[in-house]
Amino acid sequence: MIDDYVDSQILIDGYLIEDRIYLTRNIVKEVVLEGERRLLPDLIIGAPTLETWGLELNLKDGRIIQRGSFII
Repeated sequence: MIDDYVDSQILIDGYLIEDRIYLTRNIVKEVVLEGERRLLPDLIIGAPTLETWGLELNLKDGRIIQRGSFII
């Protein structure tokens, strides 16, 4: 369920990305993974947004990297 939205400007490696981010309060704060409790981040960028802007999440260090060129 979407509670609100914000029109954002995200700067990654000199590229300005403008997108609408939908907000919800109904998200869990932590999960248990393989018996270990882990906190979730405050902001989660979903797969559709990553795909739209040609971005990829580096799972080793958590950085967002540019996967290729994207069309503006």
